[in-house]
Amino acid sequence: MDRTGRLQLNADWVLPIATPPIRRGCVVVEGSRIVFVGAQDSAPQLGAEVREYGPAILMPGLVNAHCHLNYSLLRGRLDFSDAFWTLKQISLIKHQVLTEEDTRAAVAFGALESIRFGITTVATVVDRHYLYTPRLSAALGLRTMGLLSIKRKTPQLETLDALLAEIAGPQQDGLLSVGLMPHTVYSLAPERLREVSRYAARRDLRVFIHLAELREELDFFKRVPRAYTEVGEGLRLFYENNDAVSSPVDAAYQADLLTSRTGAVHCAQLDDRDIELLRQAGSSVVLCPHTNLRMGNGLAPVHNLLAGGVEVCLGTDSAATSSRYDLFDEMHLLAFASRMAQPHLPELASEWIVRAATLSGAAALGLDDQIGSLEPGKSADLIAVALDPLACMGIDNPYDLLVYVCRCTDVCLTMIDGRVLYQRGHLLIDEAEAILQQARAATGHIGERLLHAPVLPISKESTE
Repeated sequence: MDRTGRLQLNADWVLPIATPPIRRGCVVVEGSRIVFVGAQDSAPQLGAEVREYGPAILMPGLVNAHCHLNYSLLRGRLDFSDAFWTLKQISLIKHQVLTEEDTRAAVAFGALESIRFGITTVATVVDRHYLYTPRLSAALGLRTMGLLSIKRKTPQLETLDALLAEIAGPQQDGLLSVGLMPHTVYSLAPERLREVSRYAARRDLRVFIHLAELREELDFFKRVPRAYTEVGEGLRLFYENNDAVSSPVDAAYQADLLTSRTGAVHCAQLDDRDIELLRQAGSSVVLCPHTNLRMGNGLAPVHNLLAGGVEVCLGTDSAATSSRYDLFDEMHLLAFASRMAQPHLPELASEWIVRAATLSGAAALGLDDQIGSLEPGKSADLIAVALDPLACMGIDNPYDLLVYVCRCTDVCLTMIDGRVLYQRGHLLIDEAEAILQQARAATGHIGERLLHAPVLPISKESTE
């Protein structure tokens, strides 16, 4: 994973994102930094090694603004008949089936998969029992933000300094950063959320939260009995006696959790007032189209968010619900599902969708001064996406090609911090084959344990 001196990468298209596309463009990289972006015939004569990618798009690496790498091996294991039940299954499997070896294998495999499919940065949720896991992905070269999950049983805030220090560990060439992930507004008391916000402000940390994901969340704030069964009695009584809180977004806003450093994940259940609160706070919204559609939660009113001036970016969520770490799939689904949800409005611009998967994601993570666009001085996090001449015939807009034609398997180069980690069918990571073998073994063991788990229901019906 060593850096290769000075490189000039040539392709039919270069998409800087922050500036217009460049036909027959090139990107020159020196060490870990980009030093030139422009047309091939105007590239400086720096004695760089030239690599030709021909019919391809050179662009910034994709930014996965929300995932759970520790669940990378749970794909194909869940019952999707009910959204709340699907999430409950993940919790049950985590506590009853997964071992530490499974979790290590899952995180390493998820990092390899991300790199193979053009994702160069991830924001991954970190369980307090496995604080070291972000170091595993960063050590493999994947830029990683580890978000400490905060739930009811998470130790008090005075212990967070030590927990975050353990997540960070020795620095991985600057590839690892930390943040906070209070789980939901219905699982944490308002004062606890307020404490998290104050702590994050003192440390200048990013905060993400699952927000307005489920219809049951709306039911909770509308005092529907079924939703109450999933939360603690004290929290239920608080909201039952507080008519001023009208929605999950409103609860987060009143708890001072929504700020310009906050990313609200999912937001499938929003109204106009919620969008105005997000706008006032300057918070970002992280959409996970595959997960939300598969679980039957629907999709956020994207046009309304855009009209309201809310920054929107993309995540894959867990591979247990989205099946793989594929931001091309998320871009496709966002384009089509938003059109179906609001058919009277024009389709989303492809340029905006690609920006949501790159620069907007970097901004949500507070890393847009380092990554998310191809600009001299920024980190050399970039990918090349091959253009099949048959599939791409007649389409001359590179943004349309990325959103409507290209697939994650078309990625032919992944470079992070100046290191080429994947190129034309080969992962250039020494541990790759061992990681794949460990993942295969762990997947088999998980399947066997699921068959014999003594108290794990195999379907929602078996719990009723």
